[in-house]
Amino acid sequence: MLDISATTRKAAVKLLSAMFSQVTEEELAPLFEIVVRYLACAMSHLDAGVREDSLLIIDVLLEQCPILTANYRSLLPHFLDMISSQTRSHEQARQLTVDLDSRTTTTVFRIKVLTRLRSMLLAIVHLFKTKSSSSNVSREIVVTSSTRHVPLYCSQQPGKSFIYDKKITSNETLDDVQNYTQMLMPLLMETFIEVVADRKQAGSDIVVEAVALLQCVVDIILNVLHILQQSGTVGVSWFKQTYARSIREHLYKGRFPYTVGSWGSTPNKNAKQRRKDSEAALKLLDSSLDLHCTGQNLSLCLLAFQLNIDTPVTLDYVLTSIKCSRSLKPTILACLDALVSKRDLRQCITVTETLLSLAKDPDLKFVVFPYLYNIVIRVDVNKLAKKTRIEDWLDTLPTYLCQKQAIPRSVVDSIMTLAARKIPALQNSIDSHIEVILDCLPELEISDCQGNTDEVLSVKKSLARLIYWVQDWDEELSEEICVALRKQHFGPLTPDVQDLWFLRNEVYEKSLA
Repeated sequence: MLDISATTRKAAVKLLSAMFSQVTEEELAPLFEIVVRYLACAMSHLDAGVREDSLLIIDVLLEQCPILTANYRSLLPHFLDMISSQTRSHEQARQLTVDLDSRTTTTVFRIKVLTRLRSMLLAIVHLFKTKSSSSNVSREIVVTSSTRHVPLYCSQQPGKSFIYDKKITSNETLDDVQNYTQMLMPLLMETFIEVVADRKQAGSDIVVEAVALLQCVVDIILNVLHILQQSGTVGVSWFKQTYARSIREHLYKGRFPYTVGSWGSTPNKNAKQRRKDSEAALKLLDSSLDLHCTGQNLSLCLLAFQLNIDTPVTLDYVLTSIKCSRSLKPTILACLDALVSKRDLRQCITVTETLLSLAKDPDLKFVVFPYLYNIVIRVDVNKLAKKTRIEDWLDTLPTYLCQKQAIPRSVVDSIMTLAARKIPALQNSIDSHIEVILDCLPELEISDCQGNTDEVLSVKKSLARLIYWVQDWDEELSEEICVALRKQHFGPLTPDVQDLWFLRNEVYEKSLA
């Protein structure tokens, strides 16, 4: 990867990709540090071609062995060295550099570097999540009437035996993360402003290169925030206090929401170079180009909510995006998460009212469902009910289980979670519809199980447990279920329904005693 010949370097990239795809990360671990050291040399090499091709090696490492790569956080400063240099005045102060020997323009090269930095930070975020989830794993234990013991140690599925955790002293503590952030943030702001400042007038229209750069900048900041959260509220509070105002001035004020302009990059560039830069930037975008920059604007909304940046335009933009969306957008869901975390009841009410109006549209009810569910489980329903018609929506949820229309598995799981919370409006509706739900259960269609009969059966077994949450249990309901069991109405679900029926009758008889 350090060879002067571009052909040799390209062959080395292909060879590494082929080799790493055939072995596990556990097998790579003993030799991986050698690869990382060569990569660090390539990233800081005097030859511009070697530096540029080192980005291809990073792609291979992040794709084939993300856990190993994420543990080598010593690579992070090298990304900054590729686009900047230290100033003599201050150790942490940096200034952007211009590489005249590069095969691409400075802007495109910076986008390439920042794209890999974003991927590296995302791998670190995923590593944190992996460690967190592996230390807090729950299993579902099924107990039937014939069970004579609690099967805590039976049929355990083996987990991943390998999570490589290299002990590193650099960039591990909060101080190290803050020091890196202090070098990174000014460069991000300066890089973006340098691209948009070439415009003749201020406004929200930006060029394709700026769209790709904006996406990188916002994603990097969001990943840095997530890493800082691992140290508690101290790191995030420091970031908000230090950079919230600067981010507002550079990314939001007079610019948000962004759109793609109709003319090229900079006035002094010829059309051929502009087209070449635009094509290179398009390849680095995660998705196809949207002239309205919806993805980038929603990411900015998420950042504004997380940093408590005071700009009402972001909330309006999220509401408009929800109205225009015909499919679930994870970024909107993340925006609502951040919005609810602010505990601003007024904004929650505004969002809830908009979602409730959209939920009345039969074509949108399953699109809007995750957004409303996310609010209900995190906000006091009693407070929402005083200002919105959220209880009417909760009352309609059991009817989703009584219709011939296929229902997503995620909706079934969410309804079961809400049922366990014993929310009065939902509880009363379950009591009213339980007979119809059980009657429709064998024929219920689950839309996202891809024809997997075992998965469909598992969802229906879960749904049958609504019997357990029925409050208005009486002899008439018990007799109706008993008749259905005799007729084998529930098919393969019969043993599960029968166990639940026995359990509810036992509880009911004890309550009468």
